[in-house]
Amino acid sequence: MKPTYSVVVGNIGTVITTKNAQEAVDKFLTYCDLAALRSGRAAGEDVTLFRDEQISREHWGWRGDKRCISCDHLLEDDECPECEQI
Repeated sequence: MKPTYSVVVGNIGTVITTKNAQEAVDKFLTYCDLAALRSGRAAGEDVTLFRDEQISREHWGWRGDKRCISCDHLLEDDECPECEQI
């Protein structure tokens, strides 16, 4: 039996449930782009792709804690205390 894929977006909910993996990935990537914007319902929200109710891929929105893109540590005053990246 084919797996079931779902994409869930914070502040919106489930935006697609399908047996088509490519359709689910396309929708996931679309909402990742929308989450990167500064306005709109998906702006700053987390986006999660599920495969049979298990997380397959995640995109964390920008509304939460600021994190270093190099090492994922929390930023302090826009600087990383671990790798000194800005």
